[in-house]
Amino acid sequence: MSSRKPVGLIASGRLADSALVRLPGLCRELGPVAAASLRLASRYANTLKCGRPAAAAEFEDCRMVAIQAAAEDMRGVIRLLRTAGVDWGGKPVVLLNDDLDASALSELGREGALTCAAAVAPGPGVPLVLAEGDAGAVRAVRDWAQRARARCVELNAGTKLSYGAGVMAANSLITPILEAALRSFRAAGLGLTDSRRILAYLAGAAIRSHQAHGRKGWVNPALPARQPAIRAQLKALGALDPELARFHMQVLRCSLHLLGQAGDWLEPPSANDSSDLDSPARIK
Repeated sequence: MSSRKPVGLIASGRLADSALVRLPGLCRELGPVAAASLRLASRYANTLKCGRPAAAAEFEDCRMVAIQAAAEDMRGVIRLLRTAGVDWGGKPVVLLNDDLDASALSELGREGALTCAAAVAPGPGVPLVLAEGDAGAVRAVRDWAQRARARCVELNAGTKLSYGAGVMAANSLITPILEAALRSFRAAGLGLTDSRRILAYLAGAAIRSHQAHGRKGWVNPALPARQPAIRAQLKALGALDPELARFHMQVLRCSLHLLGQAGDWLEPPSANDSSDLDSPARIK
């Protein structure tokens, strides 16, 4: 049995996607588990199979306090902690939340707490804990994570929300691109099974290429030899599904801008434009 002081936990909301569930090794050192009521605290402790229901006042004897709560619950959680009678001076407090950063703990920071926010990164392999905030709190989280057999990386100050934007892009922005490709295949008359098979191959190849080569693996649609074909594709798609064609155009413009490529060639060709898609001088 470890002689180290325990980690206190105050929880609110659902635990299904929490860092404590994704990295259960963190739970081994939990002691007092507090919530809006002892009944809720008992439920959280039972769900995590660790810790014991307690009042927030018992956090006085904890070496660190972890908060597991959603953004909409933070005001009540902070109020409960500030009225718990705990001396927060120098005590590390970590917010386990994928979307919030350390600024959500500013009220406790003004009372002397060492605050940080942490998240468990998705993916296989050795678990990776990302932390951002006061150096003392980050050290406490790193020590906690190492004993849970996880690796801890300190984010640059004030950048946890930037990390969150990256997670959002991977989680939420890729799917509409895949859906646009699928709808384009379907508009051309392909069946759903063949469309999904082609899409899975192309998406997998793009991910593997990016892992191996970064942006150098990008198939650049702005290459001069490709531009007439891309314009023709967008025009043809527009005749079948104007809304889908607009989505392709907007995403393509944003992608070219992000990767430093000119996008003026996407303007509709003038009536005097005599470019010929079949010309061997333009298509290589």
